[in-house]
Amino acid sequence: MRFTKYLVLFGLILFIFVLYSVGPIAILENLAKIDPTLFAVVLILLLPSILLKSFKQQILVRALGKHISLIESTKIWLIGFFFGAVTPAKAGDFLRTLYLKRSVGLPIGSGLAATAVERVFDLLFLFFAALIGLILFSLHYSIDMSIVFLLIVFLAAFFLSLFVLTRKKWVVFLLRPIFNFLLPEKFKQKFKSSFHEFYDAMGILTGNKKAVGLVAFVTIASWLFIIFQFYLIAVSLGIPVSFWFILSVMPAILLIEVLPISFAGIGTRDATAIFFLSFAGVAAAASVSFSLAILSINILTAAIGVAAVGGFKEKRVVGL
Repeated sequence: MRFTKYLVLFGLILFIFVLYSVGPIAILENLAKIDPTLFAVVLILLLPSILLKSFKQQILVRALGKHISLIESTKIWLIGFFFGAVTPAKAGDFLRTLYLKRSVGLPIGSGLAATAVERVFDLLFLFFAALIGLILFSLHYSIDMSIVFLLIVFLAAFFLSLFVLTRKKWVVFLLRPIFNFLLPEKFKQKFKSSFHEFYDAMGILTGNKKAVGLVAFVTIASWLFIIFQFYLIAVSLGIPVSFWFILSVMPAILLIEVLPISFAGIGTRDATAIFFLSFAGVAAAASVSFSLAILSINILTAAIGVAAVGGFKEKRVVGL
């Protein structure tokens, strides 16, 4: 845990360094140039963007035999987004499982399976989109392909991790020392029950080809929609890049944002935005402004998530 905290500090230090190097005044001057009408469109498009993500969660929950409305799914997804925004690698997103249990009675293990499958589909899209995008980016700008090879290594490690995690007996073997020696006795039965629920739910989800296909389609649609929002943010700031340029670099930027070295991508997203946008002749101040505008959208979404958390607390008080 302490090691993770130190990693997160790296993101904050990097952000301070970026601000110092680029200059806060230059960044504010670029932000002041933002087209309010276009940015308002971005804010309006936030609603369908959230609904697409919530719909994906709804598909998975219903595949596990629990009925959940799109409104309720949206509330829970927003709560997960808030907790994910304030934790490294968006680990807090898995707290959605607690709210799914309270809302529709979905067992913790099953909720973890649904959230894990959703996260896997998101990462698969980002990995493959980043791989294709970086290959085209490297060819277009005639730069070294080492970054592509590094991404392939990470992708291979990701698939290896998935392969191991889908082997229940292997995971039992790996977790047995923790279960026997580190886990308090009072939690063992609950952990064991959730563990089996998780793999039972994974079997149900992966065996439901219709749900898997629909989740894959919604995943691609939702990410393309989000990347289009990023393009509109760039246009609103007067950054001279095409949609295809944003599509080629944003998956890689978002993957770096997922690394457990920052909160909400602060620092890491700014630095990578400067790197990639510099090839299109975009000044560092404009790149940081672009990154901060994305951060503002994330903060707004997280703030709505805070309100949703409050709503669940009120339900608990009145016994709903």
